[in-house]
Amino acid sequence: MRRLTSILAAVLFLTAAYVFAWPSANVPYFGAVILHVVAGVVFLVALFFAMRKIWPAATPGQRLGWVLLALGGLLGAVLIYTGTRRGEWPLLYTHIAACVAGGAMLASAWAGKRGFFSGSYIGGIFRTVIFLLAAAIVTAGAWWVRTVPWERSHHIANPAIAPASMDGEGDGPSGPFFPSSAQT
Repeated sequence: MRRLTSILAAVLFLTAAYVFAWPSANVPYFGAVILHVVAGVVFLVALFFAMRKIWPAATPGQRLGWVLLALGGLLGAVLIYTGTRRGEWPLLYTHIAACVAGGAMLASAWAGKRGFFSGSYIGGIFRTVIFLLAAAIVTAGAWWVRTVPWERSHHIANPAIAPASMDGEGDGPSGPFFPSSAQT
Protein backbone atom coordinates (compact mmCIF):
# COMPACT_ATOMS: atom_id res chain seq x y z
CA MET A 1 0.00 0.00 0.00
CA ARG A 2 2.85 2.41 0.75
CA ARG A 3 4.29 1.88 -2.71
CA LEU A 4 0.85 2.31 -4.27
CA THR A 5 0.28 5.60 -2.44
CA SER A 6 3.69 6.86 -3.61
CA ILE A 7 2.96 5.92 -7.24
CA LEU A 8 -0.51 7.45 -7.07
CA ALA A 9 0.91 10.64 -5.52
CA ALA A 10 3.33 10.93 -8.46
CA VAL A 11 0.48 10.39 -10.97
CA LEU A 12 -1.62 12.98 -9.15
CA PHE A 13 1.15 15.59 -9.19
CA LEU A 14 1.88 15.05 -12.89
CA THR A 15 -1.77 15.21 -13.95
CA ALA A 16 -2.40 18.20 -11.69
CA ALA A 17 0.55 20.06 -13.20
CA TYR A 18 -0.76 19.42 -16.72
CA VAL A 19 -4.36 20.32 -15.88
CA PHE A 20 -3.36 23.49 -14.03
CA ALA A 21 -0.75 24.77 -16.48
CA TRP A 22 -2.41 23.94 -19.81
CA PRO A 23 -6.21 24.10 -19.51
CA SER A 24 -7.73 23.58 -22.93
CA ALA A 25 -10.68 21.75 -24.38
CA ASN A 26 -8.85 18.81 -25.93
CA VAL A 27 -8.76 15.05 -25.41
CA PRO A 28 -5.44 14.90 -23.49
CA TYR A 29 -6.70 17.55 -21.06
CA PHE A 30 -9.93 15.72 -20.31
CA GLY A 31 -8.02 12.43 -20.10
CA ALA A 32 -5.72 14.01 -17.51
CA VAL A 33 -8.72 15.31 -15.56
CA ILE A 34 -10.33 11.86 -15.49
CA LEU A 35 -7.03 10.17 -14.56
CA HIS A 36 -6.52 12.75 -11.79
CA VAL A 37 -10.01 12.17 -10.36
CA VAL A 38 -9.74 8.36 -10.47
CA ALA A 39 -6.19 8.35 -9.08
CA GLY A 40 -7.28 10.79 -6.36
CA VAL A 41 -10.11 8.56 -5.17
CA VAL A 42 -7.87 5.46 -5.21
CA PHE A 43 -5.15 7.48 -3.42
CA LEU A 44 -7.51 8.43 -0.61
CA VAL A 45 -8.57 4.81 -0.10
CA ALA A 46 -4.97 3.53 -0.28
CA LEU A 47 -3.77 6.26 2.08
CA PHE A 48 -6.47 5.33 4.59
CA PHE A 49 -5.16 1.74 4.71
CA ALA A 50 -1.46 2.62 4.47
CA MET A 51 -1.49 5.27 7.18
CA ARG A 52 -1.19 2.65 9.95
CA LYS A 53 2.25 1.70 8.59
CA ILE A 54 3.32 5.15 7.44
CA TRP A 55 2.52 7.15 10.59
CA PRO A 56 4.67 5.40 13.26
CA ALA A 57 7.86 5.50 11.16
CA ALA A 58 7.34 9.05 9.84
CA THR A 59 9.27 12.11 10.94
CA PRO A 60 7.30 15.23 11.97
CA GLY A 61 7.90 16.74 8.52
CA GLN A 62 6.64 13.60 6.80
CA ARG A 63 3.60 13.49 9.07
CA LEU A 64 2.76 17.08 8.20
CA GLY A 65 3.21 16.25 4.51
CA TRP A 66 0.89 13.23 4.70
CA VAL A 67 -1.70 15.22 6.68
CA LEU A 68 -1.62 18.00 4.08
CA LEU A 69 -1.99 15.46 1.25
CA ALA A 70 -4.88 13.78 3.07
CA LEU A 71 -6.53 17.18 3.62
CA GLY A 72 -6.00 18.04 -0.04
CA GLY A 73 -7.47 14.67 -1.01
CA LEU A 74 -10.54 15.22 1.14
CA LEU A 75 -10.99 18.67 -0.39
CA GLY A 76 -10.63 17.04 -3.80
CA ALA A 77 -13.41 14.59 -2.90
CA VAL A 78 -15.61 17.54 -1.94
CA LEU A 79 -14.79 19.20 -5.27
CA ILE A 80 -15.71 16.01 -7.14
CA TYR A 81 -19.03 15.91 -5.29
CA THR A 82 -19.88 19.58 -5.88
CA GLY A 83 -18.61 19.76 -9.46
CA THR A 84 -16.16 22.61 -8.76
CA ARG A 85 -18.24 25.49 -10.04
CA ARG A 86 -16.66 28.92 -10.24
CA GLY A 87 -17.96 29.87 -6.79
CA GLU A 88 -15.98 26.93 -5.35
CA TRP A 89 -12.64 28.04 -6.78
CA PRO A 90 -11.36 29.20 -3.37
CA LEU A 91 -11.83 25.58 -2.25
CA LEU A 92 -10.02 24.42 -5.40
CA TYR A 93 -7.08 26.71 -4.65
CA THR A 94 -7.01 25.48 -1.05
CA HIS A 95 -6.91 21.91 -2.42
CA ILE A 96 -3.99 22.86 -4.69
CA ALA A 97 -2.10 24.68 -1.90
CA ALA A 98 -2.51 21.82 0.59
CA CYS A 99 -1.35 19.24 -1.94
CA VAL A 100 1.60 21.31 -3.17
CA ALA A 101 2.76 22.02 0.39
CA GLY A 102 2.28 18.37 1.41
CA GLY A 103 4.20 17.17 -1.62
CA ALA A 104 7.02 19.62 -0.90
CA MET A 105 7.21 18.41 2.71
CA LEU A 106 7.41 14.77 1.60
CA ALA A 107 9.97 15.57 -1.11
CA SER A 108 12.05 17.42 1.51
CA ALA A 109 11.97 14.42 3.84
CA TRP A 110 12.87 12.10 0.97
CA ALA A 111 15.84 14.31 0.03
CA GLY A 112 16.92 14.45 3.69
CA LYS A 113 17.09 10.65 3.83
CA ARG A 114 19.42 10.80 0.84
CA GLY A 115 21.80 13.26 2.48
CA PHE A 116 20.58 16.64 1.21
CA PHE A 117 21.12 19.03 4.17
CA SER A 118 20.52 16.24 6.66
CA GLY A 119 23.27 17.02 9.16
CA SER A 120 21.34 19.06 11.70
CA TYR A 121 17.97 20.38 12.77
CA ILE A 122 18.75 23.74 11.11
CA GLY A 123 19.76 21.91 7.92
CA GLY A 124 16.39 20.13 7.90
CA ILE A 125 14.52 23.41 8.31
CA PHE A 126 16.62 25.00 5.56
CA ARG A 127 15.97 22.02 3.26
CA THR A 128 12.21 22.20 3.93
CA VAL A 129 12.16 25.95 3.22
CA ILE A 130 14.05 25.34 -0.05
CA PHE A 131 11.51 22.70 -1.12
CA LEU A 132 8.51 24.85 -0.15
CA LEU A 133 9.96 27.83 -2.04
CA ALA A 134 10.71 25.65 -5.07
CA ALA A 135 7.13 24.33 -5.00
CA ALA A 136 5.79 27.90 -4.78
CA ILE A 137 7.99 29.01 -7.69
CA VAL A 138 6.91 26.05 -9.85
CA THR A 139 3.26 26.73 -9.01
CA ALA A 140 3.66 30.42 -9.85
CA GLY A 141 5.34 29.45 -13.12
CA ALA A 142 2.46 27.11 -13.97
CA TRP A 143 0.01 29.92 -13.20
CA TRP A 144 1.99 32.24 -15.51
CA VAL A 145 1.96 29.64 -18.32
CA ARG A 146 -1.80 29.22 -17.96
CA THR A 147 -2.66 32.92 -17.65
CA VAL A 148 -0.31 35.39 -19.30
CA PRO A 149 0.12 33.88 -22.82
CA TRP A 150 -3.62 33.18 -23.01
CA GLU A 151 -4.53 36.73 -22.04
CA ARG A 152 -2.05 38.10 -24.59
CA SER A 153 -3.42 35.95 -27.41
CA HIS A 154 -7.09 36.56 -26.54
CA HIS A 155 -7.03 40.32 -26.11
CA ILE A 156 -10.27 42.17 -26.83
CA ALA A 157 -9.77 45.66 -28.27
CA ASN A 158 -12.72 47.94 -28.74
CA PRO A 159 -12.59 50.62 -31.43
CA ALA A 160 -11.49 54.05 -30.31
CA ILE A 161 -14.83 55.55 -31.44
CA ALA A 162 -18.17 53.91 -32.05
CA PRO A 163 -19.26 53.60 -35.71
CA ALA A 164 -21.85 56.09 -36.98
CA SER A 165 -24.19 53.29 -38.15
CA MET A 166 -24.53 49.52 -37.93
CA ASP A 167 -22.84 49.27 -41.33
CA GLY A 168 -19.56 50.06 -39.58
CA GLU A 169 -19.90 47.24 -37.03
CA GLY A 170 -17.71 44.14 -37.41
CA ASP A 171 -17.47 43.02 -41.05
CA GLY A 172 -20.28 45.37 -42.11
CA PRO A 173 -23.46 44.35 -43.98
CA SER A 174 -21.62 41.58 -45.89
CA GLY A 175 -20.42 39.91 -42.66
CA PRO A 176 -21.96 36.61 -41.56
CA PHE A 177 -23.13 38.01 -38.22
CA PHE A 178 -24.52 41.38 -39.34
CA PRO A 179 -25.84 43.48 -37.58
CA SER A 180 -23.68 42.11 -34.75
CA SER A 181 -20.08 43.30 -34.55
CA ALA A 182 -18.89 39.70 -33.97
CA GLN A 183 -16.09 38.45 -36.18
CA THR A 184 -14.39 35.08 -36.61
